[in-house]
Amino acid sequence: MTSLTGGLITVGGGALALHSKRTMANLTTAAEENERKIDIDHKLEVATTFIDRVEDPEAKDRLNSAAAMKALGMEAKPETMVDRLLPGEQPKEIEPGESTG
Repeated sequence: MTSLTGGLITVGGGALALHSKRTMANLTTAAEENERKIDIDHKLEVATTFIDRVEDPEAKDRLNSAAAMKALGMEAKPETMVDRLLPGEQPKEIEPGESTG
């Protein structure tokens, strides 16, 4: 009888330990997810702070649209973003070894 009771207590303790490990893993995952979301929110806040300093209303609108797309997970290729955010003729990049004057 004593060994049966001891066996039941051992099985019960093992089940509680397993449940505890699962709960801790779930909490760790949730904490990492929350940290990631906070980091994304902070980056968006910093971006919108910089965007607010832009005086050109059209440029500000394009930048706010790009920030909203990024926040919603809608990302485009970097080349497309540059073309949309900075329309018009872009300054030519100087190739290594070229003279500037």
